[in-house]
Amino acid sequence: MQSTGLIEAAHRHGLLVHAYTLRADQLPEMIGSIDAAMYTLREQLGLDGVFTDHPDQVINYLQAGN
Repeated sequence: MQSTGLIEAAHRHGLLVHAYTLRADQLPEMIGSIDAAMYTLREQLGLDGVFTDHPDQVINYLQAGN
């Protein structure tokens, strides 16, 4: 996945960027899991956070040291 530049532009202006809403049951097939989605959003694209209907899964991902 590649950034469109919007995230970087927001960060240059001191803004935080969050995804709305990350749902484990509605992920694109190419992503496959909430862990893969979180990795893509945080590590590859640089998002600062997510809104989710599945906080337990996001917390598990974060507590695993990712």
